[in-house]
Amino acid sequence: MKKYLIIKQYIEQQFNDGHLKQGQKLPSIRDMSENFNCSKATVIKAYQELENKHIIYSVPQSGYYAVSEETMDEEMADKSVMDFSSAAPSSETLPYKDFQHCLNMAIDLYEDTLFSYSPQKGLQALVKTLHKQFCDYHIFTREKNIFITTGTQQAINILFNMKFPNGKRNVLLEQPTYHGALQALKLSNAKAIGIERSFKSIDLNKLEYIFKNEDIKCFYTIPRYSNPLGLSYTMEEKRDIIRLADKYNVYIIEDDYLADLEVDSKNDSMLSLDPERKVIYLKSFSKILLPGLRIGAAIIPDELVSSFSNYKKWSDLSTPVLSQGALHIYIKNGLFNLHKKKLTDIYSRRMTLVKKMLSVRTHPQLTCADSYSGFFIGIASGKDISNRRIINNLSQMNINIKDCSQCFIDSSKSRGLFRVSVCRVNDEEIFKGIPIIADVISGAAENSNSIFR
Repeated sequence: MKKYLIIKQYIEQQFNDGHLKQGQKLPSIRDMSENFNCSKATVIKAYQELENKHIIYSVPQSGYYAVSEETMDEEMADKSVMDFSSAAPSSETLPYKDFQHCLNMAIDLYEDTLFSYSPQKGLQALVKTLHKQFCDYHIFTREKNIFITTGTQQAINILFNMKFPNGKRNVLLEQPTYHGALQALKLSNAKAIGIERSFKSIDLNKLEYIFKNEDIKCFYTIPRYSNPLGLSYTMEEKRDIIRLADKYNVYIIEDDYLADLEVDSKNDSMLSLDPERKVIYLKSFSKILLPGLRIGAAIIPDELVSSFSNYKKWSDLSTPVLSQGALHIYIKNGLFNLHKKKLTDIYSRRMTLVKKMLSVRTHPQLTCADSYSGFFIGIASGKDISNRRIINNLSQMNINIKDCSQCFIDSSKSRGLFRVSVCRVNDEEIFKGIPIIADVISGAAENSNSIFR
């Protein structure tokens, strides 16, 4: 009998005899390979067989566990709900196995440094790899300007608290925007100022007025596939924003968290268009790899490097070496680009299907973002309706969506505006769920005078 089958039967017997309890962690791959005198690949194959039979499950950077009754109950419950609310990708789109292999390689490669701090800028091997990788995005920078952060949220927190060379104090944000940015501002000494970003775009005249008169140190923007509405600026709009920022000495924080889902190779980042180097570029790896990975990259202009480095050092000393090492291996071996292509195909297909299903029926009350990829698409009713009532009604139909109240400085401006996510739904759920969502929101808008007043 093949060795992996022997290991598989051993684990099953341990479970049947009661030696392996529900929820209990299994022996590590390394321990099992030593106990059974086989390779790690053989143990991994046995564990994969058990995982396919739903006897065990894996947790990235932790190990394998016996499936508990609670876990099985949750999985069965989740299958009955169409979740258009989550910003966390579904497990089938995440590269658990490939990345786990890279983690094992990183343990062997960096075993001497796992228990010490990495340089505050990040693991040098990863910095070099990203320096080369950024060229694929038409971003040409220097290694000294690249920082590895514990997720892009850390970079946002640092930048909102930092003093900038322009001597200004306030932060401008699109409305609506990523709620994590709003929360970070609440913990800083900076004042939040908002500017509307509608489905059409941003008012450049209003932007210039704010840049000129509101003491803006930086403008936080998500140029493509924005959270929560899924909006993207055109190249012309990006150039206009950069021109105004340069004119009024305002820095731009470009949160390019879904750059890897871009379907238009000519749609470059704002940083690549910035001759004055006033753009601070943020890149996330958590969203398309593993949410728990918590690794991001920031490209910092020369005049901000020293201050950012100091803030970074005293916020966490260093980003974990193991995660950085695994990401370095994952990118260098070409696995990242393969995974990126797979995800681009998945999310562009899902978003195309969403827009197709929104057009199945005529809903004159509704408008939606012209999203062509990414995680989110915004839907607006055009009326002052009760978001909570809509969400509750859909929940009774086993459909979850999210409103945008957490994404505004003034939450009252979110009435009638919803975020629909395609992160955790398949094509069949989109086909069934989107027409229902459109009907419910549209129906509420048509009856807003009598029902929701």
